[in-house]
Amino acid sequence: MTMHSRIPLAALAATLLCAPAANAQAAESADAGPTCAERGMQRLAVMVPPGRTADDVRQLAQNGSLAPNGTEVFIVPAGHFTAMRDEAGYRSRMDRMMHRFLEDGGEVQGTASILLLLDENGAVTEIHPNTRNKRLDREMTRMWTGAAFEPYRVDGCRVRAWIHVPLTFSSDFGLTDRRIEVKTNQP
Repeated sequence: MTMHSRIPLAALAATLLCAPAANAQAAESADAGPTCAERGMQRLAVMVPPGRTADDVRQLAQNGSLAPNGTEVFIVPAGHFTAMRDEAGYRSRMDRMMHRFLEDGGEVQGTASILLLLDENGAVTEIHPNTRNKRLDREMTRMWTGAAFEPYRVDGCRVRAWIHVPLTFSSDFGLTDRRIEVKTNQP
């Protein structure tokens, strides 16, 4: 019996690549314009994670837990992503990750929460998965390593950004077909 695997990723990639940014606009390229730090401003764009409020995020920033004291925080509404760079590399990493789960007979069901820190150039510099599964957390970290987005911009300068990417995984196994589908949750 031959096993086939289909991994539909279009829903995830389309959501990440096509959603508009609010309070922070995508730059044409990473080197278009200065960073806010180069202008002498400490700024950070933050997408509020589930279970938190914008006031919670601002308070974390004010007490120095989120960023150095004096950092100006700009709230990015949930689900508003700038364009992703190197979509082909990202898809390749996602395909490999999902294929490993399929090959190992793994099953993935439910929602995972991924928190990413982007630098002023849009590169992912920190990855904090929260899947409650150590193996899946390692795989998600590996998958997001090397990912990059167009930088977030505030008042014409590029800023670092914390973004929250909620993903829903569903596995479907049959006698002749194995599938894992990954979707972003609607904000």
